[in-house]
Amino acid sequence: MPVRLLALALLAIAFGALPVAAQEPEPDASDCAGLEAAVAARFAEGDRAALVRLSDQIADGRCGAAWTEAIGTRIALLTVAQGQQALEAGMPPAEVAGRLDRALERYARPWQALALRGDLAYESRDWTVAVRHYQEALDVIDNAAATPRAPDAAVIRGIHERAQRAWALAPTYVPTTRSRDGSPAGLVAASIRGVGMGRVPVPIEFEFDSTTMTPKGQAAIADLVDAIRARGAAGPVILEGHTDRTGPAAYNCALSRRRAAAVEAYLDRALDREVEIIARPLGEHAPEITEADEDAGYLTPDQIRQINRRVDWVFDPAAADRPSPCEAR
Repeated sequence: MPVRLLALALLAIAFGALPVAAQEPEPDASDCAGLEAAVAARFAEGDRAALVRLSDQIADGRCGAAWTEAIGTRIALLTVAQGQQALEAGMPPAEVAGRLDRALERYARPWQALALRGDLAYESRDWTVAVRHYQEALDVIDNAAATPRAPDAAVIRGIHERAQRAWALAPTYVPTTRSRDGSPAGLVAASIRGVGMGRVPVPIEFEFDSTTMTPKGQAAIADLVDAIRARGAAGPVILEGHTDRTGPAAYNCALSRRRAAAVEAYLDRALDREVEIIARPLGEHAPEITEADEDAGYLTPDQIRQINRRVDWVFDPAAADRPSPCEAR
């Protein structure tokens, strides 16, 4: 299910997770008394304009930074809700995207607003904008201070899945992020709020019928090297190479094997053999997406094939021992 269809149902959860007055020193009675009740009432009523006025009134910080952030977050969440309603009423998605951009820039960047903005970019095939917003949404979700109550695992996985696909389709490589402690985050996080990702399809692209990487593929593998280093000692790095279904299966297995070997050799050189690299060819046998997928309606057949041509970074150590359909070929 597209993330944007879930946003309205999740607003009530987000409201309960926002800062409360007790997190700041007692506000000045002449200016801030009753602010908590007023903000709660305006949010419950969906009165975004009133919240904007309240935000303007305390812009000088008189009620503390937590209240400025809390009201800004509520404004952004109402922008999501009203954006959903506007889309259903027929407003052009570009206009809704503009409203979200202004709210994200001026007020706050909750994950719901970032995910909806990512969806609008995805559905208009602006892949670079989509992956940037999705990845930031994942980072905000993974930050317990910013998102005290994480969304359901299905929502996290849904955002991650669309982010991966936009990442594959972006015309140039979009770098991954790092957490505050320097560990891999965003698209290369092994888990987000306890939800295991299992694997990350890295968009290491090759020239047609070749083991030579494209400029995007070179940027992707360089970022992968950095992410592996940032991960630290955590066992072998398991990579699985995939092709699309163009051509005979046996040929695709052979091509997948050559490309997996090229990636393994690159990583061995770049990492000075600091970690064990296990590269497995899977050919066309494990597509990331098919024409039956819910997202396929947004994609052309060429884009589906592009998503399926990838290298998965697999986090499950048991994957190294699973048989590959290409091993017998």
